[in-house]
Amino acid sequence: QTVPNIKDAVSCPNTPDGSQPYRVSTNTAGDLRRVVINAPDAVCNDGTPPYIYVRAARPGATEPDGPAANRWLIHFNGGSHCSDFEECATRWCGIGQWEGTLMTTRFEGPTRRLDGLLGRNPLNRVSERNVVQIKYCSSDQYQGRRSNAVLRSATDPARAFSLHFRGATIVDAVIAALEQGVEGLPRLTDATDVLLSGDSAGSAGAKTHLDRIAARLRARNPNVRVRGQFEAGFGLDLNGKQGAPAGDPRDPLYASKTEQYNRVQRD
Repeated sequence: QTVPNIKDAVSCPNTPDGSQPYRVSTNTAGDLRRVVINAPDAVCNDGTPPYIYVRAARPGATEPDGPAANRWLIHFNGGSHCSDFEECATRWCGIGQWEGTLMTTRFEGPTRRLDGLLGRNPLNRVSERNVVQIKYCSSDQYQGRRSNAVLRSATDPARAFSLHFRGATIVDAVIAALEQGVEGLPRLTDATDVLLSGDSAGSAGAKTHLDRIAARLRARNPNVRVRGQFEAGFGLDLNGKQGAPAGDPRDPLYASKTEQYNRVQRD
């Protein structure tokens, strides 16, 4: 029997009709524009297609050591994660610390305006290059490759829903789209300098994919510079520090780490 997706199975207790408590954004004033990524199996938790937000380098712009035209900043948007029934249901409904818009793209507007590393301002030395923000919607720190993962309630196994943990698939699809060419941007294959950045869960994703993306780009252009910048990604890793080597079944965290991996990342 097919287990329904989270969008059809969860009734949110914090709204009168049980729907997610968010409105569709109509923002058209931002300087980053939405691009839909359509690729097999590259989907958000609820099956909606992933989005990126892009802004092209300003014509003639430079950085201290050269032109910005073929330089890139690709940012992995953060926002924690979930991997079990209770966490994901609470996240979907935006209760407490959770934010359900990080599981779907259905509320996203056509543009975004961002500050900091992704904003255009005189203090940001990389603000003039081609900018891409990957919209986080997979709740798996960009590491999952699993569709229709079934999560069951720990207190009532009859209650269950499915969702897609396809963050790694989304990353692959985004890089492929940028290589093939997104309207208004140069091809990523022509890049001279690429900075992969991420915050929080996006930091984990950027670290996971940095070396693989660098090798992919250097296979076509050995001179491309690929670097990483990670923010708010510190987390205690106790695996392997409890008297047994990492990956050893005697490690107290081995069972929980394996369970989470099987829920989120296993094909």
